[in-house]
Amino acid sequence: MSATQAAVVPGRRDLQPPPPRARRPGGPTPLFFIRRGAALTDPHRVLDVFREMAATWGGVASFRSGWRERTYVVADPDVAAHVFEAQDSFVKYPHHTADIGKLQALIGKGMLATHTDADWEAHRRSIARNFARMALIERYAGVVAQHVATFVAGVERNGAAASNISELSMQLSGRIMSDLLAPGHQFADKNFLEIKRTLDRSILEFHRRDFVRRAGPYKQALRQQAERLMQTAIDLKQQPTDGLVARFLADEPAWAIDAAARDRLLDRIINMVVAGYETTATTMNWIIYLLAVHPEEQELLHAEVASAGLVDRTRREVLDDRFRLQRVLQETMRLYSVLWFNIRYATREVAIGGHRFDAGSRVMLLPFVVNRSPRRYTDPDCYRPDRFADGEPPPLHPFGNGPRVCIGRTLAELEMQHLTAVLSARFRMSPITHPKPIGGVLLQPDADVLVRFTPR
Repeated sequence: MSATQAAVVPGRRDLQPPPPRARRPGGPTPLFFIRRGAALTDPHRVLDVFREMAATWGGVASFRSGWRERTYVVADPDVAAHVFEAQDSFVKYPHHTADIGKLQALIGKGMLATHTDADWEAHRRSIARNFARMALIERYAGVVAQHVATFVAGVERNGAAASNISELSMQLSGRIMSDLLAPGHQFADKNFLEIKRTLDRSILEFHRRDFVRRAGPYKQALRQQAERLMQTAIDLKQQPTDGLVARFLADEPAWAIDAAARDRLLDRIINMVVAGYETTATTMNWIIYLLAVHPEEQELLHAEVASAGLVDRTRREVLDDRFRLQRVLQETMRLYSVLWFNIRYATREVAIGGHRFDAGSRVMLLPFVVNRSPRRYTDPDCYRPDRFADGEPPPLHPFGNGPRVCIGRTLAELEMQHLTAVLSARFRMSPITHPKPIGGVLLQPDADVLVRFTPR
């Protein structure tokens, strides 16, 4: 389809004839990438390369990335929002790509890393029944509260010594997700910590050409955890209403005799483990760290939590941004977009804001850059949760958008809100370490987050 046949115009989601001025945006030359080759494979420096692209070529740049391939880098807030929303023109994985190959090397072929609609829909159907918003809150709020209490007990045992939030958050999310998958499991926390350490080593290599080989140890660690969860469900003779693993077993009745069915089952479990704990745990690191370095925001949040009784609201609907508690989460996800990049592919030739996107091109969206854009936010690098109450826009789709939006969003928000409310009610926090963000598969701290908690 030619540029005169279809386009996406800012402010509208339907297709319109593209304006005559729509042109393919310019961008870096091969020499640019040669000179920055080492930085592009270094998670400590890769973010700076993309900031440089945005500063040099503006919010939309493009370059040839293969013999017939073109890649666009989008850091313009309006263009990025419309790419996310124009789901008839930009899709996640229209075919097998190098990006999806890397994900499959890391987490298998479950819902997060499949490109065919039939496979993706089969995975999602098996999962979605357990993630309806209100049903999830009613069913799992008690599980969240139980494990948050264990988190707090760990902080109290440390006394005046520093608490390792990176480890405690990983344990918290791992326990919650495992209880959703196979209640009654008897896993030691060291399982989650082993996975975390393996993950820390693996995902930082994502931009390397030999990533598929380097991802092996992490995928093997995940598979072992998935097998433990599956065996728990089998040993306890769990029913589909008991946990997600039992539901998956029912959806794959041939798993015991069909190797392909067993692989699908394990990949489904692995994807849930990954989606359910790593991104949430990493975001909790940043939430607690930012509160620790902004004591005035701690006090404002503490006052709201105490006056509104937010600690006791785990069984109600997830809070909205009328509450400072939710704004604290939003501001964290704006400054530290855990999914710092998203990939889409153009299914047709379209124009957005005067920029022409070629059919078949790869589009790299940069929420980390968009969410710090001075066009979108005042003082964009400053931590100011009240900006949302003042009318500034929420962060750009921190849970994704469209059909592939994060299915566990409600659970993640419930977990983050309850932990933040409880800690704010009971402690003052001060930072011990000052980690910086680095860009691997996720935007993660470059060191463990250590915080001192003082009882109120």
